[in-house]
Amino acid sequence: MVQKKIKIYYDLHFHSTFSDGKYPPKKLAEILNMKKITIASLTDHDSISGYQEFKEYFKGTAVTGVELSTHFHDEDIHILGYGFDPNNEIMLSTLNKYKKYRKNRIYSICEKLEKLNIKILPDTIFEMVGSKTSLGRPHVAQALLDANFVRSAKEAFISYLGYDCPAYVPKKKMSVEYAIELIHNAGGIAVLAHPGLYKNRYLLEDIVTYSIDGIELRHPSNSQKLISEILDIAKKFNLITTGGSDFHQLNWNGDNSLGKSGVTHDEWIKLKNHFINKNTFISKNFTNNKENNV
Repeated sequence: MVQKKIKIYYDLHFHSTFSDGKYPPKKLAEILNMKKITIASLTDHDSISGYQEFKEYFKGTAVTGVELSTHFHDEDIHILGYGFDPNNEIMLSTLNKYKKYRKNRIYSICEKLEKLNIKILPDTIFEMVGSKTSLGRPHVAQALLDANFVRSAKEAFISYLGYDCPAYVPKKKMSVEYAIELIHNAGGIAVLAHPGLYKNRYLLEDIVTYSIDGIELRHPSNSQKLISEILDIAKKFNLITTGGSDFHQLNWNGDNSLGKSGVTHDEWIKLKNHFINKNTFISKNFTNNKENNV
């Protein structure tokens, strides 16, 4: 039986050059406008620096978003934050602190690479990405590629930057509890990102014991079986579901996945009602019937 294609109107998970995406917020907004996506959230890693630019150029509803790096049960877990106050002082100061952690991590990675007779200057990476970018291993991989130490970014991770590789340096991460609290205190909601990427099969059962609001239902890594499990858990624990393309750059064959995975209209109505019921920062825009450029 042919599976009915789901119409996606809203993409709530993608990345820009302010973290590890290929395109600036303006370009992402233009692509989404062209694809007639009417609600979207830029969710850069540990950064909201691109939000204002995205909001300026996106013609639909720009929901504040962020993807926070956390640790949970000895695994790297990402928590998505939505609809919070982009000017919340505690949120901004916390993200700035983790931005510094990321920069120090680049120094440590470069030191390990130098011991392998691979000389990549940290300043080269900083100049390449700019001062407002949330730094990560993909930027080191690009520097290695530019310097002809590897033939692809994938090779950089396999040989040097991946887990258990000689130049790997663990990332400083907050706890799941703190990430959820940070998002809630800034007037937003917290959602477990891409559950299909985690090794711990019991993660979904454990994460709902915290005050998380929802789970990312649609993501390129979520199998149909997992989607069914998520729907059951969401119903059992009264959680909302979200979705997004997790777009970083064009696929190897040039395919643009931005806007191809996300939230349906009916799911958005439930999510919007959750924003209102939780009295989030974004909710006043909905209750005032002003959904554009939130």
